[in-house]
Amino acid sequence: MRRLLLLLAVCALAAAPAARAQTADTARGTVTVSADLLESGTEGAERVQRLTGTVVVLQGSTRLTAERATRYLDRREIVFGGNVRIVESGDTLDAPAVTYSTASKVGTATGGVRLGDGEVVVRAPSARYYGDGRRADLDGPVRLVQLEDGALLTAERGTYFTDTKRADFEGAVRLVDSTSVLTSRRGTYFTEGKRAAFEGDVRLVDSTSVLTADRGEYFRDEERAVFDGNVRLEDSTSVLTAERGVYLRGDERADFTGAVHLDRPSDDGADALDADTLTYFRADERSLARGRVRLARAEKDSAGAVVGLALLVADRAENDGRARTSRADRAGPDRPQPLFVRAALDSTGAPTDTLPIAADRLVLAREDSTSTLAARGAVALWSPGYAAVSDSASVVRTGARGEERDDARLFGAPVGFVDRAQVTADTLRLIALGGEVDSLYAFPDAFVAEADTATGRIQQAKGRQLVGGFDGRVRRFTLGPNAEAIRWLSRGDAPDGAIRATADRLLLVTDGDTLRRIEALDGVEGTQYAENLVPAGLALPGLAWQPERRPSWAALTAARALPPLAAPAAPPPAPSAPGSATGPPASRGDR
Repeated sequence: MRRLLLLLAVCALAAAPAARAQTADTARGTVTVSADLLESGTEGAERVQRLTGTVVVLQGSTRLTAERATRYLDRREIVFGGNVRIVESGDTLDAPAVTYSTASKVGTATGGVRLGDGEVVVRAPSARYYGDGRRADLDGPVRLVQLEDGALLTAERGTYFTDTKRADFEGAVRLVDSTSVLTSRRGTYFTEGKRAAFEGDVRLVDSTSVLTADRGEYFRDEERAVFDGNVRLEDSTSVLTAERGVYLRGDERADFTGAVHLDRPSDDGADALDADTLTYFRADERSLARGRVRLARAEKDSAGAVVGLALLVADRAENDGRARTSRADRAGPDRPQPLFVRAALDSTGAPTDTLPIAADRLVLAREDSTSTLAARGAVALWSPGYAAVSDSASVVRTGARGEERDDARLFGAPVGFVDRAQVTADTLRLIALGGEVDSLYAFPDAFVAEADTATGRIQQAKGRQLVGGFDGRVRRFTLGPNAEAIRWLSRGDAPDGAIRATADRLLLVTDGDTLRRIEALDGVEGTQYAENLVPAGLALPGLAWQPERRPSWAALTAARALPPLAAPAAPPPAPSAPGSATGPPASRGDR
């Protein structure tokens, strides 16, 4: 009887409410287990404890609670069920079921997991939570929500480090905030800095643009994307590509570097901008380009065929796509000048009208069918029909395709070259139709000089102003008032003296390379000199023969890489060798 009473007392103690068992764990610290009811027993050869009703397990700073649990003493594992919660240093993990290892302090949660650390909430079908490392390995689909602003991060699987507030996610990674969506194959998200570092098919999408790259970082508070590798920014008006770039979504500003290319199509053409670095403002479609800049506009007809090319090449340039203006400045005295090339193209793509212009500063503007170029600082321009240098210039092109009219005005000691003639004045004005010179105006103090093709002597004429007209090979220059001229004469190939004349007006008529006649009109006075009586140094005041200043296609384009379609159809005429004003024979025209 006494033995029976003792056995009943032991059984009553084993099933008592609020029972507690304590064991020593030398690797991870002491494990304390309590429950409303604790039953000890065996499963096979393994010792177990069954706990029900407000189960609490404490191990160091880790606390686990549940409605029930089975503790496997030999394998040092506890299987929890019913509203399981793990609390560790501010982390809270909730799940229907958790298997917890007291040896490693790792809990494997299943049935739908919720992990919160005060800043984010992470959900997944299952997870492994490491108490010592404060880390959760999550099996997807995984959802992470930032409590402060509701940003959502999803993936197929991932790991969240609650101590460093870092999420490493893989497989269809997607970050969604109020205004954008960022996707990739894998990524890391830092919840404290709201920073995402993504890799593999990275794509950032908002309501107005799409930004893609091989890898990149996104700073949510700053709305700043730092992308690298095959970077591409696309919106409704343009496509921008580069090796790497920074994009500020709030400012709609892109700072891109490395093989930058910008395309802006339009109904009547397309702009393409290449540079080493580019700052692009999407709101007003404005670009600031640096390093090997090339801005090309392909002009199209109503059928969509490319019929013209406008090309700006420089070390730095600004382009305003909305205002349709561009500006380029010389980067330094040791750098080549900005160069603008315009070419009309035939049906085969060959240029029919080519005009390159170089200067220290170039400003271009387009409005409907009118384009304007303003140049300043050591201006040089060339075309197959004419060339010029000056301190500053403006060129206005008007008219429909095939009927273009160029009005070029040059200021500041300009020197113009038409065929073999050199024209100087305070201001020069050239009008060309379809690439062919139609008329020339020089004022005030106009001076025309031309080397004789046989002797090199310089034919000269001057007046207060000059009006020139062109008809094929024939050109007519009228100078006056206060006109003066020196005409060198020849007989056959031999020099034959000179004529110096003054008049109210002078008319010079040239056919190709040959001066046909000089006519003095109204108030004529003059002197004819035999060859042996020509005064030494005979020349008009103001003669400055400068054929070496004549621009050429090769000289203007040597420092810049141009596409083949900008090359001229034929080389410019070579200037005659400079001759002396007092040298031998005169031209072979009429005497």
